[in-house]
Amino acid sequence: MKTFFRLNHKRCLLIFFIIIFGCGTDPVEEIIENYENGIKKIFVRFHSDPNVLERYIYNNIGEMVHFERDSLNKKSDFKDYMLGYWIMENMTIDGDTIFNRSGEIDSLNDPNIYHFTKNKLVVKGYEYFADYKILYLDSTRIEMEGTWQFGSEGEETFRKQRIYDIKYFQIESYTNILWDDFLNDDEKEEIVRFRRLLNYQTPTFSDSLALSQDQ
Repeated sequence: MKTFFRLNHKRCLLIFFIIIFGCGTDPVEEIIENYENGIKKIFVRFHSDPNVLERYIYNNIGEMVHFERDSLNKKSDFKDYMLGYWIMENMTIDGDTIFNRSGEIDSLNDPNIYHFTKNKLVVKGYEYFADYKILYLDSTRIEMEGTWQFGSEGEETFRKQRIYDIKYFQIESYTNILWDDFLNDDEKEEIVRFRRLLNYQTPTFSDSLALSQDQ
């Protein structure tokens, strides 16, 4: 009887752990680069519950040659994750869709391009320019200080503002993040999603906008 109880006790523990660890959110899997022959080159898997990003690298015949696991709860790994170019994918405010991207990026319809580096965020777009010094505080927060401006001085729509703020982010996958409190309006319920630009080459903007050195 004692042996029977002991075996069933172990079985119950096994079932318990399967339930606890097996009911998490399904990982988001993406192929972010292929070879010319169609074989995948880089495959990523994001686990939202432990906030872990796995990266698998393959050679041109499909053999895996390298594996990386980054805990995005670490400040250094979060910084590495954010590096690169991003664009706004969609914006919803109080349940209403304000913006939803469609189509490809072209020179006639330049979106704002958000370029995160190790210590700066530079944003360029049509008549828009922003330059921020940034500090990665932890796995969700970035401290920002700098200036943005829209339009040209003398125009009715010209706007310019200096910003110091702490921004919060939620990672959805390798290619998607949510930028919390993007508008800095506590009275609005907002969802602002950004998408990573893969294999992106910096376009030539008509840089009529420039911030002076004393800003």
